[in-house]
Amino acid sequence: MENPGSLLRKIPQAEKILFAAGACERDCSAKASDYEFFCAFCKAAEKLSHNRLLLYARALLAKNGCGEELSGSTAAPIWRFFAALDVIAEPTENDFFEEKTDEIPSLTLNGSDFIPLDKLLDEAKASKTPTAFSESLFSAFLESGKTGVLVDLPDDCYEKQPSLYALEQALSGAGDPLVLRLQAIRVFAEKKIPVILFLQGSGEKTLAFFARLESLVGLSELFLHLTPDAFDAAIGFLLTPRKSLVRPCLTKEVLPALASRLYYRYPKGNSYLLLQDLCRKSCKNH
Repeated sequence: MENPGSLLRKIPQAEKILFAAGACERDCSAKASDYEFFCAFCKAAEKLSHNRLLLYARALLAKNGCGEELSGSTAAPIWRFFAALDVIAEPTENDFFEEKTDEIPSLTLNGSDFIPLDKLLDEAKASKTPTAFSESLFSAFLESGKTGVLVDLPDDCYEKQPSLYALEQALSGAGDPLVLRLQAIRVFAEKKIPVILFLQGSGEKTLAFFARLESLVGLSELFLHLTPDAFDAAIGFLLTPRKSLVRPCLTKEVLPALASRLYYRYPKGNSYLLLQDLCRKSCKNH
């Protein structure tokens, strides 16, 4: 017989959504029992406002006449309620469709705490060797007093790989200067410096680059600034379980267009509002 846990697991990416919400990996993995999964969901419910898991669960309770509110303390009584039913009425998609909202995330991120990558490159691009380049970048970052780096490059830029030879050529002035930007990103990843990543275009090549980077050297905190064009690629990246902290951030300008879509597929409680108008490049021409 079906139960609340087994029914919730039918929702696409249910386990990944719970893991992203901070539920215990054991309790929301494929090896967990339906009851463990349901308990993990109830504990994470406060982070899932407007999410399809929560909307489905509320529709399930309403359709079967259960008056309990979803929370960590009500998992057991809700389970017992459904165990006593002879037949469980399942909601249809029309019962838990996407809710229109432009609610502001409760977590905030100050853009003024992040320094544009190009500003740091201006301090390091005269370096003669790759080692000196890395040292100059990190020194410039420390001297800036900022807590993170802002990266904003077109999606196609991430097709290149910053090999040692390509880096040496770029530093000598004979190679592609784009390699310096990609190598700088790697340096800050190795130093575990938080990054705000502005996604351009579809974002697929950008996110593939950062996925490789994570496997090679790891990441610290990575905040994805979402856009409509890059939304699908970003959601796939966000819902892939990883050791690094990866979170979406929205500006007030994109909230009306993206908030509903984001919260429906990803935990609202882990989303950030990006504050401050940002100069995303070096600002030297402004």
